Amino acid sequence: YVLPKFRVEVTLDEPFYSPGDLVRGSVQADYFFGKPVAGSEVRLDAQAIDVESRSFHQSTVTTDAEGSADFEFRLPEMLVGRPQQDGDAALRLEVTVRDTAGQEHATHVDRLVGSEPIRIEVIPEAGTLVPGMPNTVYVLTTYLDGRPAETRVLVSGLRRELTTSPLGVARFEVEPDGPVEQWTVGATDAEGRTASREVRLPVGRTSGDFLVRTDKAVYEAGETARIQVLGGGSEPVFVDLIKDGQTMLTQSIEMRDGRGLYEMDLPPELFGTIEL
Repeated sequence: YVLPKFRVEVTLDEPFYSPGDLVRGSVQADYFFGKPVAGSEVRLDAQAIDVESRSFHQSTVTTDAEGSADFEFRLPEMLVGRPQQDGDAALRLEVTVRDTAGQEHATHVDRLVGSEPIRIEVIPEAGTLVPGMPNTVYVLTTYLDGRPAETRVLVSGLRRELTTSPLGVARFEVEPDGPVEQWTVGATDAEGRTASREVRLPVGRTSGDFLVRTDKAVYEAGETARIQVLGGGSEPVFVDLIKDGQTMLTQSIEMRDGRGLYEMDLPPELFGTIEL
């Protein structure tokens, strides 16, 4: 292995793309002692990655006196998505710079390419919907690169529009009355980017199923956690407090009229993530 004599930085204009988009970017090459790599050949090789890498664009540009070169190319109208990328396609841009002395250095950048720039996840509070009571359902919207997306969300059958927080989260309540709840969920951000998906959520058993809620998500050591249980059955609900795989406390919560409440005093020495 021979240490490179210069560094190469590649910048693209967007964090993700859609099929058919025009990709714009720049290359900056500098020797490690500070001088720009001027007048050098820059080879570009854009590849779609599915089962294997497949090149769809190759071109060459030349760096200017400052060691910089701009480029652009267009993505194909159709790219094959990959299951590990939630059906989105992967773009890899290989960049090789060759200076006037014949020294070469190569690098690459990756981007996701999707037909819809926003991902929508719908998550019921208990994993599945519990019949006969109001269930909190969370909607999470993110961009393809994982950043939270602040969006306006429309859920079919819901009379009001939802707005996700800076973390990309909104929530609503639903009281299911059938074996499955089905909605069309659409999201739009401030720049007009949109996404839509069909959602089917199974509904649990009519009797014996229950919801568990805490009054807070984050506690300080020594605080009191209020644990509320909602359900259609009359049998007690058993709650275990688990830390690092070890059960610290076991408690039964009696149910009356479909409700139960237990106030748990957290140990003053407790810290980290706990599981109920």
